[in-house]
Amino acid sequence: MIVWAFITAIIGARLFFVLQHIPDFIQNPALLLKLNGGTVSFGVYMGGIFGFVLYNKYYGLPIGRYLDIAASIMGLAIAIGRIGCFLVGDDFGTLTNVPWAVRFPQNSFSFRCHVQQGLIEPDALFDLPVHPVQLYESMSGLFLFILFSMLLKRQLFKPGVLFFMFWICYSVSRFLIEFYRGDADRGFIGPFSTGQLMSLIFIFISIICLYSFYNLKLKLESIPENKKPNT
Repeated sequence: MIVWAFITAIIGARLFFVLQHIPDFIQNPALLLKLNGGTVSFGVYMGGIFGFVLYNKYYGLPIGRYLDIAASIMGLAIAIGRIGCFLVGDDFGTLTNVPWAVRFPQNSFSFRCHVQQGLIEPDALFDLPVHPVQLYESMSGLFLFILFSMLLKRQLFKPGVLFFMFWICYSVSRFLIEFYRGDADRGFIGPFSTGQLMSLIFIFISIICLYSFYNLKLKLESIPENKKPNT
């Protein structure tokens, strides 16, 4: 199951990046063969979910149960992944004077961005102080990991509910954190960044799935036992 999700997650991450930069790939098709970089987190999520569900469908496993298990640990994956972003300096934050602001060295993503914007000289040692948004999201992921691990153990919900609840919670936090990101090349559609737009889409789909789940459940409960469909 993990192998299937891993493979489709990598494919999804790359495809999402390509869709975001279609003009660049049309101009230089050789970029398709470039292995380093060029991935997007929401592509990872969608690709991974696709492989996960596909495996469960193929082998006839209880999808809801395994999706809930995945929801209990996905926050940890996000927490670890964003620490990696912090260490390499990508997905950096906006300028700030808060006491916990960070500065990245020469040739980092934020350094080059600040040079291009004329905020610092090319021979400066560090960029200007920015929000450590990577750590904000890492802490958010860690909180979600603890919260949904506890919820899974308590078994308060029907199978599958925790999974959609996780994406609603994560998407809300991601939408808010995006306001503090300073990497403009992540893309914008209207007033929203790509991450914010995808967060809204994930929230909408998750709410629809939860509504459909409970609506179906209520309909089944209203049918006499001898007339309920076999499940």
